[in-house]
Amino acid sequence: MAIVRGFKAFHPEVDWYNGLLQESGQGLGALKGKLEGRGQKGIGTGSIGTVGKQLADLFKSGHLRSDEQQAVYIYGQQTVLGEQYGIWLLTAVQDFISGKIIRHEETISDREERLLNYRRHVGLEGSPVLLTYRPDEDINRLIAESVTDAPFLSVISEGGHHRIWKVSDPAAVKRLTGFFAKIQKVYIGDGHHRLAAAAKMENAADEYVMALYTATDQVRISSFNRLVSLKDNGGGGSLLVGLKKLFSVSLVVGNTPYHPDRTRCFGMRLGKLWYRLELKEEQEKFSQLPDVSILQDRVLLPLMGINDPKNDAALTSYPANAFGELLKFAESRPDSVIFTIYPMGVDQLLEISDRGLILPPKSSFILPKVPYGLLFNARESKDELNGEVF
Repeated sequence: MAIVRGFKAFHPEVDWYNGLLQESGQGLGALKGKLEGRGQKGIGTGSIGTVGKQLADLFKSGHLRSDEQQAVYIYGQQTVLGEQYGIWLLTAVQDFISGKIIRHEETISDREERLLNYRRHVGLEGSPVLLTYRPDEDINRLIAESVTDAPFLSVISEGGHHRIWKVSDPAAVKRLTGFFAKIQKVYIGDGHHRLAAAAKMENAADEYVMALYTATDQVRISSFNRLVSLKDNGGGGSLLVGLKKLFSVSLVVGNTPYHPDRTRCFGMRLGKLWYRLELKEEQEKFSQLPDVSILQDRVLLPLMGINDPKNDAALTSYPANAFGELLKFAESRPDSVIFTIYPMGVDQLLEISDRGLILPPKSSFILPKVPYGLLFNARESKDELNGEVF
């Protein structure tokens, strides 16, 4: 069973928020940087002591508002890929601790500690963790009934249309939490680090995190590609020799970026040349492994010295939608290698999770992605925010 409950969300004034979304991501990025206390090393490494005042100023100006009563929220996203819906509420960290919320990826230790520090001292959540479950008729029916009304919040970003419907009737909220109590397995789509950080809190069993529950038939997965520095890990020539023992290696015609169209194939950019890597038939003993594990266990570890993908500074992961950024960085670093990976399917993700396999960090990029600050939740036991807003 999944333990969930409603919450009193903070939400933005629509015209102001739409303005942030239209500023090519800079407006929303600046807001996120301030409220997450971001420094050079990410969340919580900047001025977290000023977050409470920043938030209070947003309330005073009318840019943020607080709901008067607890509610759950229906979220809908419409993009060129279609529509996706989910339930936005709070979920118990105890379910993660007990294994009822099932993970499939390792976390990066430094990021986990930064999130823990931020949660402990600030406790503001501006993005939900993404959880997925096998479709449930009762939950589907409630979503379908709710979205026939006008949305409570509707904004448009460069990537799509985002709408929220509020369910605040206590009887309806109770009915919905009862539906979730029947769900036997919940899987993490996005948010391994945030859940792991919350599980390290002093009273973790009493903690809740803001979550978007999306049925598996509403989820889409793309890949995280890898950038690896060759510095101190041998030269490109020795890497090719090692790869040819495992893969059929061929140059890509036209030397254009290669994105695999099936499993057991990888793209590689080495020395400004693009290669296609296909796992040899005699390596079929590894074919039951997910592609990200084949890459880590058979290439990055033995051939490039990446024995700790959680913490190795020579390894960076980029989601598929940031490929341009990845390529630009690689072109400025002649000592780097790019690996492109075919994304796993939803069924494969569930199978991996059910088998208890733990993949390297950043193994999957799962949609929908929700814009920062569409809804906020503040932990009841927060330190820095207490007394600033209410």
